[in-house]
Amino acid sequence: MTSKTSKRFNSKGRRKNKTRNIYYQAIDQAIVDILSLRERMSNGELKMEVEKRCESTIPSKTWSTHLERMQTENYLLKEDTLQRNQKVFYSLTEYAKQLRDLKLLRTDPECVVFRQVYANLFFRIIVGGTTYAGVDLENILNEIHANRQELYIDDIKKKFIDSPVEKRELTTVPETPLRIITKTYYKPTSLGVKIIESTSYRENIFYKNRIEYTTYTYTLPGASVDDLAQMYYTFKPCMADCESALELLLRRDIISPIMDFRGKTRYVIADPELTNFITELYSFCEQENEFLNSKWQYLDGPTFNEKHSRKVIYSDETKAEKFFNKRELQRHQFKQGLKNKDNSDQILKLRTELDKKLQKFEKLRTLYTDYLKKKFHSTIDEYPFLREIIQIISPSLSEIIPRADNLKSTTK
Repeated sequence: MTSKTSKRFNSKGRRKNKTRNIYYQAIDQAIVDILSLRERMSNGELKMEVEKRCESTIPSKTWSTHLERMQTENYLLKEDTLQRNQKVFYSLTEYAKQLRDLKLLRTDPECVVFRQVYANLFFRIIVGGTTYAGVDLENILNEIHANRQELYIDDIKKKFIDSPVEKRELTTVPETPLRIITKTYYKPTSLGVKIIESTSYRENIFYKNRIEYTTYTYTLPGASVDDLAQMYYTFKPCMADCESALELLLRRDIISPIMDFRGKTRYVIADPELTNFITELYSFCEQENEFLNSKWQYLDGPTFNEKHSRKVIYSDETKAEKFFNKRELQRHQFKQGLKNKDNSDQILKLRTELDKKLQKFEKLRTLYTDYLKKKFHSTIDEYPFLREIIQIISPSLSEIIPRADNLKSTTK
């Protein structure tokens, strides 16, 4: 180690603290990289290898503090017999391996981007699927690798359109629409595609005969790389990150291919229980978002966790700030409007209503937390990486995944 490097890692003051943060991150990354190759190493061997990689000598106190921190985060498993003259061994926990393989370790420079990709993938696309429309059933069946023998009617519903009576005028089209639509819901095909047939009717004003017009909407299961790259306006990942994310999930057997559609492979969650778990979470998040939007628009600004959670969903902080600035303006205009009309009682009434909604929401959150912990405890234990994702989607539900320091340290 050069004297310059030694001073850099042992100097005092503000400059020391700034340098130390960078240095610690380098040690973290070195430990993960080395244990990924060697699986299990003694304390002395590991320290020596890390020093070689960092090209500097690490003080004993710094090394001990570093190991303790990584153990607290459940990144490292320590094997110590507590007997004198016996070596202490370290290895990566299964939790750390899962985060490492999915680029979710805090030491990974791309961890924030991949949290965003996974959050949108699991909670916005895979659960909901992607919907297309068409009028040629044969062409649709050909695209989704199905045939008419797979179409079994699940339900038929008629919807009456409530609209004012149209005044008939002279027209070159001798037809008038009838105020009824028939929707036929088919059971999912063998590959899980859901098809809805919509039939509308028009009547010839001269001959009084009816003509049917049929269209189809079909929802594909899972997601493709194109779905990820063309996500919601709030988040626009690059294609390379999307492809990498799907590949990493595929290697861990978290997703599996289900079908090819228009030249792209679509993937679904491999474990049905994980699918059910995420579907339940998605349902809660929809209700949570509805409540939070009302709160931000009419009552109070976002908490730190709420704001941080929403920021991570956006591609950049500028868009997130615009979102919250708009909510703040709406909140200000609403309250000012009530004050100008001397209707301050309405503010109190609205606050009371929102407080009731808050109590109702908190009760719902408690019920959901207990329900998910009880029903999906084995799924939660098997996929601890979900904590990193849930913290983005719903900070109020992050406790259903145990904190890293409470997880059972296991090796694969």
